[in-house]
Amino acid sequence: MNSYRAYLNDSEEVRDVAETIWVEEKLAISDYHRLRKEVTSIKDYTNVLKQQLETFNVDANDIPIQLQRNEFGQRVLLAVGGEKGLVGDTHHRLLEKFGRMKTDYGRIYVIGRKMAKMMSESGIKVDFLEETSGNMSNVLGVAQDLLQRFISDKELGLDGPVDVLYPSFVSVLEYVPTLKRLLPPLKSKDVNQQSTSEVVNAGILYEPSKRKVFLWVLQRYMELALYEILIEAQLSILTARMISMENAASQAEEIAAKLRARYSKERKRVISQRQIEIFVAHSVIGG
Repeated sequence: MNSYRAYLNDSEEVRDVAETIWVEEKLAISDYHRLRKEVTSIKDYTNVLKQQLETFNVDANDIPIQLQRNEFGQRVLLAVGGEKGLVGDTHHRLLEKFGRMKTDYGRIYVIGRKMAKMMSESGIKVDFLEETSGNMSNVLGVAQDLLQRFISDKELGLDGPVDVLYPSFVSVLEYVPTLKRLLPPLKSKDVNQQSTSEVVNAGILYEPSKRKVFLWVLQRYMELALYEILIEAQLSILTARMISMENAASQAEEIAAKLRARYSKERKRVISQRQIEIFVAHSVIGG
């Protein structure tokens, strides 16, 4: 009797796990719709700011910001991943893309505990941004803090650009490892390139000054560009988790169904055996 009851207990435990996964999946779906709308809105706003920056006719080499000096005079990389597993092959695909260019970077910062762990296990020296762990509810604040980390004091000089590696959202079933330039925020212009921005700016008065307005737009653009990346990475990781949880819930239901079938089969076997024993005992006593 204990054997078939064990099957029943196991099936109930698996069903409890499946229900927990189902609840988490529903919460993830709710967050997915929120983040999807937010990503779309931020992309539109960032594009508007970028277009506005281009009207100032400022070359990247003339931008009055200085980037953090890194140890080898090479580029800085910010890798954005997730805190936990159950995200399919998202982290593995990021690592695969990084593996083809890891020698290009002198310093590597990582957002996401799971991502940092996988990179460290692969022998990659990283700086895990502990302060961002569990703090991604305030994504804009994280973006602002990171920019302050990358933009140094004036005396440090302009050593190299900052790139961001993250899972770019395409659809619920597709997210692509993407490398995007974060700093400097504008491309250097060809000396022979003829710009029409001077014509566009003709007659425009800036208050308090053109430089101050430019710096304000530039700062806002950089914050929102990084904010967009962090939100999109969250969206990609969330959708990967949704798919993984859906598969896990389906597998849990299958296991529970098999355990219930074994329980039913074992129960019938035990009942049949008891009936035979009772019949034999009755026959012996009656005989």
